[in-house]
Amino acid sequence: MSGILRIEARHLARSPLLWLGVALAVWPTALSFRMEWPTLSFGALVAYQNGFLIGAGAVWAGAWLGLRDRVSGAADLVTVTPTAPWRLWRARLASIAAVAAGAFALLSAATLAVLAADGGRGTPDLRLLADGALAVVLSGLVGVAVGRLSGSRLVAVLAGPVWFLLCMFAADPGFSPAHRLAPSLLQEGPPSVEFGFVPDPFWPHLGYLFGLVLLVGVGLLALVARGSGQRPLLAPVLAAVVAGLVLVGVGGARLVALPETLVMLGPDRADWKTDAEAHRVLADPSFAYPDDGRATAC
Repeated sequence: MSGILRIEARHLARSPLLWLGVALAVWPTALSFRMEWPTLSFGALVAYQNGFLIGAGAVWAGAWLGLRDRVSGAADLVTVTPTAPWRLWRARLASIAAVAAGAFALLSAATLAVLAADGGRGTPDLRLLADGALAVVLSGLVGVAVGRLSGSRLVAVLAGPVWFLLCMFAADPGFSPAHRLAPSLLQEGPPSVEFGFVPDPFWPHLGYLFGLVLLVGVGLLALVARGSGQRPLLAPVLAAVVAGLVLVGVGGARLVALPETLVMLGPDRADWKTDAEAHRVLADPSFAYPDDGRATAC
């Protein structure tokens, strides 16, 4: 299977559809350099938030991968080869995952390198790299599902912009009350140097996304194994499904339960309040911010 994986990965790495998504992401990323002071934490966030454009390219590449056997007339040949179809598609799904994640990592590395050369300092949050990579991997798997289920070139072409719009609307708090369940978190502001993201959705979001990737990947393997005499072992499939459901359920519940914003009324986490709580505290005439001796200017 490693040989098939390498062949498929090389083929996908040359896909103009995937690199079109990368090219679309480069322009807003480069434009943002003119608007903010060059820090590596900011650069990692910008690359992450523009990675959903790479997701559109991954959907296109995945959809064409799902269509390829039917378009080339090789679908019947694949079904009669000694290699089980699900094993072949396991390698193909691994290849789209590896290439899509690599494209996002390339954008992130290039962004950080440019900012470092421009004098940027700081420490990037590596969770953004992991979360963005999972988001584009999920996009690629969704593309494969679209290609396999639709069998239509027109649907495959439309899948990229439709996925892009769905992700944009799902991540917008004005349109989606559960916007943190979107594949990418586009509304999180720059992290605080001392406290990071407040509130911090990225740990539960990583588990949530990984669970979605597991469920979609297992679903695709089940789809291609249907009607075949050779099927994957039941125990690993059930374990992956249970793990995916637990990760999606627990991560999703934690994301939905997070407050929209937190106001830091003191250095301790116990002093961080939601908007409504902060307004009540600040309305008290006796309230004063604690003097920890660190403030140098107002």
